Amino acid sequence: MPYKILCIDDIPGEIIGNVSLEDTLKSIFKKNYDVLFEKDPLRAYELIKNDPSIKLVFLDIDFNGDPLGPQIADVLKSINPDLKIIVLTSINRHGEKIRFGKKSNVRKYVIKKELQDDKFKMRVVNLSTALIEDPENKNWMISIDDENETITMENIFTGYKKTVNMPTKARQKSSALLYSCSIRPNEGIKSIEMRGFVDDPSIGADKYVNEIVYDTNAVVREATEWMTWGILDSLGCGTSEVRLIIGKVGSGPNNIIADKKEKEDYAELRRQYDALDKRVLYIETILKAKGILE
Repeated sequence: MPYKILCIDDIPGEIIGNVSLEDTLKSIFKKNYDVLFEKDPLRAYELIKNDPSIKLVFLDIDFNGDPLGPQIADVLKSINPDLKIIVLTSINRHGEKIRFGKKSNVRKYVIKKELQDDKFKMRVVNLSTALIEDPENKNWMISIDDENETITMENIFTGYKKTVNMPTKARQKSSALLYSCSIRPNEGIKSIEMRGFVDDPSIGADKYVNEIVYDTNAVVREATEWMTWGILDSLGCGTSEVRLIIGKVGSGPNNIIADKKEKEDYAELRRQYDALDKRVLYIETILKAKGILE
């Protein structure tokens, strides 16, 4: 069953650069996923209830009326707790986060106007692919070499492997954070649970963790040509937790499409092979029964 993305936005025709939001999302996800659009939250709820192939929602934060995005996110979680949400916003993401609140099903905040940038579009595709096809990062392994001060990211499914230098400034703190996240990638790590992690609690755990996340991500993003949001995400995933959130690392949507096509081609060839194998066994049985074949 092919997966789908649902965009809940009261103005899908809103112009992003020179193209509408609807055309932008359809364009960047073509050949990967079907993108559905719904202006009415109530109809969106019914779509999600009746269509289990919808795995990701792009949710506008503001609607002309009631309910607003935060309330819609709560309903979506009650309908399908596993459904992931990327929030679409038109203004500064930090202000929107305060209004939106912390929600475990929200994984990213995307400013609409940034969708004009081709590299940003690739990152949205990469992150969306990860949230749909490997939301728990089960295909990823993270190893840390303290002696050489490096991080190695390896995807056991795609064969991708990359070793990058760790940021010296916060190397030990980054190591602690990475170890914790790689052990429990889908649970999320609350900074306040990590004893001894924050040197000075008075500055605020979230602020301190965000600084370390920023340093680590800067290195990872540069190593992956900025095609992903990096290894870690803290408040950017809509909660006060830190969780592993590796996107589809590659050189852009074309690689994603190629990977997907190869998988589809393999599945089709495998189907044909199995069918042919059954046919051969069937003919062999008949020939043996007739004494034609020993």
